[in-house]
Amino acid sequence: MGKIKAFKFTFQDNKAVFYPGQWVCGQCSLKLDESLKIKGLQISLIGEATVGKRKEVILTPQVQNVFGPSTLAAGGHQQDFRFQLPPIAMPTSFEGKIGSIRYCLEGTLERPWKSNIQTRKVFTVWEYVDCNNPLLSAPQVGQSEKVISGGCMSGNKRLGITVQLDRRGYCPGENIIVSVKTRDFPQDVQAKLLLTMVSVFNEAAQKQGTTRRDVLRTQDIGTTPRGNRAHRFNNVSLQIPSVPPTIRWKGSGGAGISVYYLVELKMAKRRNQKKIFWHVNVPVTMGTIPLSVANNEAPSRAPVQATLSTAGSRESQAIEPPSYSEIMPTAPPLPDNYPVNPPPYEECILGSGLLEVDAATDPDNRYGDASFTPVYTMARGARLDYSFANFEDN
Repeated sequence: MGKIKAFKFTFQDNKAVFYPGQWVCGQCSLKLDESLKIKGLQISLIGEATVGKRKEVILTPQVQNVFGPSTLAAGGHQQDFRFQLPPIAMPTSFEGKIGSIRYCLEGTLERPWKSNIQTRKVFTVWEYVDCNNPLLSAPQVGQSEKVISGGCMSGNKRLGITVQLDRRGYCPGENIIVSVKTRDFPQDVQAKLLLTMVSVFNEAAQKQGTTRRDVLRTQDIGTTPRGNRAHRFNNVSLQIPSVPPTIRWKGSGGAGISVYYLVELKMAKRRNQKKIFWHVNVPVTMGTIPLSVANNEAPSRAPVQATLSTAGSRESQAIEPPSYSEIMPTAPPLPDNYPVNPPPYEECILGSGLLEVDAATDPDNRYGDASFTPVYTMARGARLDYSFANFEDN
């Protein structure tokens, strides 16, 4: 009986992050201490999504049958592999508590009258979401109002909130620059900004999914001062950690995974020991292609009007942003000037996911990855000169 010392995949140039349409190339290495009789070696490219107990195929598996029945001598053996990811819309790799989107290489050594030996290598795929798109690079502004009773000695007051972002689309590593303008708020109202990731998992169509909210960043921005009818909090910075881009995946069987982001403004005051909330959120799109330096220095475009949640309730209704497929072609080719060297990237702050072991495979015959943490593109810097100067006071 042959004894396997190593069975693994390595990528060409140590590349482990890919866009749709790119080639996945490298070598499958096998090291034996003794000779091994096999029926064949098979290398497969697989893309799957899991929601709860449900699995759906994202990519039709590509299979490379390397060689047929033979006896492999002791020592090292290497086999090249080469697959092309289809140039179609493919959701970005994602590891969540309830669902995942995974792309991997799987090598299978079939043995006569014995269980198969397998190895697996999971890699990251980024969907092409370009923050240089005019609708994503434009600033974003939204307003919300609430009428409160002034009591028998004074009239009603119309409180106003305006939230403005320097743009609509960002990449992890960048700073979201937020400006806030309030009107007719009392001096004891405290304001706080949050960057929130909302994940929605649906196991089947027409069934209510499971929603998870993760607060990524929190920033206290101050208190509205006494005597000011209008007050501004200018250029508050929220840095984006390494997180997945906006995801809109829906399988043929109705299962789906959505990941989207909200910049939330929470304002609160106490009245008779009861806390009163005003809550506004503005959707943003998380991309994979950062805004270029040339576009970053370009004059501001007309702002996009954001859809805001109702500001009067403590638990605001999350308004999902439109899918980025509505504002750009599906899986467009990479631009001609796209750098050969990959952008910097970091492991996702959400952590790793455990990879399930095939029940038909003996655990002792399973090699390769046992867990996986996606990595996401990281950009640095943001415009810091954005304010309400171009907007009229009310």
